[in-house]
Amino acid sequence: MLAASFRKLGLDNALIIDGADVKESFALAVRNLKHVDVLPTIGANVYDIIRHRQLVLTVDAVKQLEERLK
Repeated sequence: MLAASFRKLGLDNALIIDGADVKESFALAVRNLKHVDVLPTIGANVYDIIRHRQLVLTVDAVKQLEERLK
């Protein structure tokens, strides 16, 4: 189901950056998808970002990254 939703959105090679904590059930589901990774905000790094074609940020991730990069 998650794979079909991601295909529909065009997320075939994506990095998803979530807030401080990634929900365990979501992380387990994403782990089964080839070329899709999920990280908490603290794990965000340039290497992982440039390895993927798409970058998906949650609202919490944007707020935390803004604070971290000030």
